[in-house]
Amino acid sequence: MDEQLQRDLRTDLAKEQTVMASERTFLSWLRTGLAIVGGGIVIVRFIVLDDPFEHMLLLIAGKMLILWGMLIFGLSFVNFRRQCTEKNAKLSLAANIVIASLVISLIFIALVLFIFIR
Repeated sequence: MDEQLQRDLRTDLAKEQTVMASERTFLSWLRTGLAIVGGGIVIVRFIVLDDPFEHMLLLIAGKMLILWGMLIFGLSFVNFRRQCTEKNAKLSLAANIVIASLVISLIFIALVLFIFIR
């Protein structure tokens, strides 16, 4: 009986470690998305060229980076939720709300930047 309890405990601990690894991966993807959005902002706002064609190319490149960052935010959230579901991980309601609101906020901010940067 004691062996079964130890196996169950090891299994539970392995699931928790997997969920924590998924959280670290999710956060690293969010950092990557923020860096890409920041790169897009730098390209659009701080690089000034005299040629209108080159300026338009930079504007397109910067906005594409912002869109790419938004896509990374959304896909990282979907992947994290999928991994938690596959591992039967039970996150608290507060954790779910914080994670969802963080991703929605990042997507909204990136969308505002995409629309209003000229």
